[in-house]
Amino acid sequence: MCSQRKRPQTLTKAKLMSMSVPSQPFEAVSTDILGPMQLIPVKDITAIIVADTFIKNVICRHGICKTLHSDRGTNYLSNIVRETCRLLDVKKTQTTSFHPQCSGQSERMMLTIVNFISKRIDGDEDNWDRFLPFIQYSYNNTPCLDSTEYTPFFLTHGPYPRSLLDISFDNFDLPVTCRDYIIRLLENLDQSREVAVEILKERKEQKMVTKANRKTHEL
Repeated sequence: MCSQRKRPQTLTKAKLMSMSVPSQPFEAVSTDILGPMQLIPVKDITAIIVADTFIKNVICRHGICKTLHSDRGTNYLSNIVRETCRLLDVKKTQTTSFHPQCSGQSERMMLTIVNFISKRIDGDEDNWDRFLPFIQYSYNNTPCLDSTEYTPFFLTHGPYPRSLLDISFDNFDLPVTCRDYIIRLLENLDQSREVAVEILKERKEQKMVTKANRKTHEL
């Protein structure tokens, strides 16, 4: 009885678990709210607005995802968001308390956005929202060197977007039929996404091994 009542002398930690890697774009959606600055500007962060923004900006544009991941904010844990996910057959997951690493992708993206905005806003800090479309374009066309090694735009759409660099040079694209273009596009997408998934899995395993090498105690 005495040993059962005593507090353990060493902290116990559960075994590290890695989140599954999606096989298709927008199969899993991770979301976060960053004070007054967000990639999708909203006037408020109530549960109703969060659910409405999720439907209009994710579901209507990219289809119904399988998983929606967020932190433990009351707006995300509300009955409105939960019921929205239930009706759309979306699995709602959230981070554990005081453990933002569970949503590391969103946290890292938010830090990048803040760094972008901090270099562009004026002193009054009231014009940050007009830079968001350009920041989003830049972010989506930058290779994710620490994860998939591809740009988000390429993995989502297939071809790279036409840029100012393309305008500066003559067009050397060979004529191609609509059918051949679609076949080539689908082949490139399938191959690239398969490679991206494998690279992402390897990176996640490497991080798991690094963390597991630290001194931990299983429950």
